[in-house]
Amino acid sequence: MELMTKWEEKGFKNGFQQGFLEGLREGFRQGFQQGQQEGLQEGACEPILRQLERRLGKLSKRTQASLKRLSFEQLQSLAEVLFDFADARALAHWLREHAATNGKSNGHQSKNQRRKSVRQAA
Repeated sequence: MELMTKWEEKGFKNGFQQGFLEGLREGFRQGFQQGQQEGLQEGACEPILRQLERRLGKLSKRTQASLKRLSFEQLQSLAEVLFDFADARALAHWLREHAATNGKSNGHQSKNQRRKSVRQAA
């Protein structure tokens, strides 16, 4: 006794293929988006690292690792204030303060508030 007719079997195969292709497309789309985000973050991080090292001298491996963990939005905030740091301690304070946001942007602060935060750390 057959469990499926030929038509049911054909429908099952077509449904499986369609589902597989949709899953593949969605996986590709998500992977592409994630790659774009990582590329943005890495692309923003490298020049900031170079500018900070030019201003403050060689940064510790720990500080470099902290910088690389920042989100793109956090890196944008850092770029606005990086020339306000008097020394590596002020940078470390800023990193601790912004790492506590767990990758959430500190966009609710104005540029002046962010600069005030940097001056207080110095």
